[in-house]
Amino acid sequence: MEKRATTESTALPSDILPQVFFWNENFETGFEEIDHQHRGLVELVNRLPALSRGVPGAPALAEVLSELRAYAALHFSTEEALWESLPYEDPLIHYLQLHEKEHRDFTRKVAEMGQSTAPETVGEIVHFLTHWLARHILEADRRMAFVLKGVKKRLSLREAMAAAEGELDLTETFTRTVLSMYDQVVDQALRLMEEMARRKAAESSLRLFGQVFMSVRDGILLLDPDGLIVDANPAFCRRLLVRREDLVGRSIFSPSPSLLDPASLSQAFQKAKETGHFSGTILIPREEGEADTLWASLSPVLGETGETSHLTAIFSPVGELLKENEVLSATANQDPLTGIPNRRLFNDRFGRALREAVSGGQRGALILIDLDHFKALNDLWGHPAGDQILQAAARRLREAVRQSDTGARLGGDEFAAILSGLHPEREVATLEAQAAAEKIRLALSRPYEISVPCEGGGEDSFLHSCPPSLGVVLFGGESLDEEKKVFEAGDRALYQAKHAGGNAVMMAEEPELEGKHEA
Repeated sequence: MEKRATTESTALPSDILPQVFFWNENFETGFEEIDHQHRGLVELVNRLPALSRGVPGAPALAEVLSELRAYAALHFSTEEALWESLPYEDPLIHYLQLHEKEHRDFTRKVAEMGQSTAPETVGEIVHFLTHWLARHILEADRRMAFVLKGVKKRLSLREAMAAAEGELDLTETFTRTVLSMYDQVVDQALRLMEEMARRKAAESSLRLFGQVFMSVRDGILLLDPDGLIVDANPAFCRRLLVRREDLVGRSIFSPSPSLLDPASLSQAFQKAKETGHFSGTILIPREEGEADTLWASLSPVLGETGETSHLTAIFSPVGELLKENEVLSATANQDPLTGIPNRRLFNDRFGRALREAVSGGQRGALILIDLDHFKALNDLWGHPAGDQILQAAARRLREAVRQSDTGARLGGDEFAAILSGLHPEREVATLEAQAAAEKIRLALSRPYEISVPCEGGGEDSFLHSCPPSLGVVLFGGESLDEEKKVFEAGDRALYQAKHAGGNAVMMAEEPELEGKHEA
């Protein structure tokens, strides 16, 4: 007798799997091996409903169908051996052909249905298999059992087959009743599995909500429509220095002591109920005087009738959010080595300054700066020495420009400055830009004190000069009004300053300033 260890390896607990095929003593054929295989097929069919809605722990459909096809092949082989044990006469050939066709049709049908992955496919397969299995047991295999028993009683093959057909005619009504019953059982089982899957999904969502509610950093309150506190998460309790048991059942508007500022809270509560949402700041009174500010988001929870059953209130500390935003902004917009604006922030401010100058009929200036002899120092003493120069140059640049202007590091030893609000007259604006550039040149021309490690330990200090070359270009007014052209003019002026020996300020020439009027 064959062993079926694989069936047990993927079986689910009995409390999860509803039965769609119930074994009945009327299914017994009297042949132990055949009846054992029938029970194995029933077990496999009863495992299929769990696949209809993805029940946790259920095996894959392809896995069950593959096992079913293999086990059915074994069953057909056993039946064929029993048929072939009979005298080989014409009636037997007919039954063997019918048996072979049934096996072939069954295998093809199961393979075709197993190609689909839609949940409803499982229902179709279960309906097909319950019908097939019931009819196979009650008709095909009972016919075979009657014939085998008749031959054993010394009837001829034809006599045994005729007697078998007579017995089957008497049980036709029973067979139809069984098939109808299994239709109803299958439908109920599939509906049950769908309901179980929905319930498990709901339970999973509740567990997830509970975990989020307990672990989130923002304070959360669940309120009833009158403002009574239904629940409060740990973050809210920590923020207000109160225990959860002292909050539940209490009105959020209770003045003794007041949890939140009554005026702003009442306004937020009413707006959330009337409009469906509120977002804004709410104060937390403190005994020491200064109140904390929270960002509150209140939203109603609608019940089955569409009316507000609860309200959720989420409180975020504004101060901490602002600090986090400041850190993120600084990381994105500041040069990490020098702490002054980087190229990204510089480009943003330059674009804004250029637009404001053009639209307002004002003038501004762009100053591009390059440190002379910096590469030689960096190559000789290494990056630590070069970094000291860059950090000191950034401090001097920041001190040399007005608070309304921008000094930035573009990369390497390249710096830049944006001058805004210059005089509308070009000649006056030119003098203002030259004076500002000269102030920067003088600041950056002073020698830098550099500290480097000594071979024997300790540090040695020396002075190093990195005088700057500066290219200056006006923008706005009748001057250049395109970012690319302004930078190109500034680069040419910077090149002229370096070509002249460095440590110099060079203004973009007049023809370049008129470049936008050229054809």
